[in-house]
Amino acid sequence: MTERNEWQQQQCRSNKLLAVWTGLWVLTLALASFGPKQWRDSSTMTYVASVVNIIMGAAMIWANKRHLDHQDELQRKVQLEAMSLALGISVVLGLAATSLTQNSLLGFDFEISHLMMVLGVTYIVALLLGMRKYR
Repeated sequence: MTERNEWQQQQCRSNKLLAVWTGLWVLTLALASFGPKQWRDSSTMTYVASVVNIIMGAAMIWANKRHLDHQDELQRKVQLEAMSLALGISVVLGLAATSLTQNSLLGFDFEISHLMMVLGVTYIVALLLGMRKYR
């Protein structure tokens, strides 16, 4: 029973670490995105904010990898299936939308934010369906 408790504690630590690094990455992304409007003529500040954002992104990726490493086989399977589905759908729809936008056939300008929404929604739906499937 203590082995199960230790595993649950490790899962909790892994979840918290992933949440912290994801939060820091989001904050630095906001700084890199909206900061240039505040400091206007300082390209140096924009470069620094972008580099810090990339570093936080790398730390978030590392935390996500560690999070996957600490999951059991079934949790890992559900995560990887959700990730692969989200990646595949995002690539296919993203490239199609880009092509349609370049040829002025989409009706609006497709931007990276739209692709990130597709990716996020697809990942969440696939994750929920996977958890339900293996319940």
